[in-house]
Amino acid sequence: MVDKDFLVADEYAVKVCNIGKGAETCRYLIVGAGGFECGKDSEFKEAIDKKFEGGVRVMVAIGDNCAGITNVTGAA
Repeated sequence: MVDKDFLVADEYAVKVCNIGKGAETCRYLIVGAGGFECGKDSEFKEAIDKKFEGGVRVMVAIGDNCAGITNVTGAA
């Protein structure tokens, strides 16, 4: 089941999440069954933060570009 609270509109993914821009891409942008989703306010946040803070950069996308999709008006 898709949790629509975390869905990210394509335009938002481009303009705010900076999809496709390497290190500038938000590290919390994930893909789910319904398309792009924000992992910042989800159960995935802790795992994403652990990967980021681990010192070994296994992630290309390291941006932290907004307050989280559930905190942004008009994001979805």
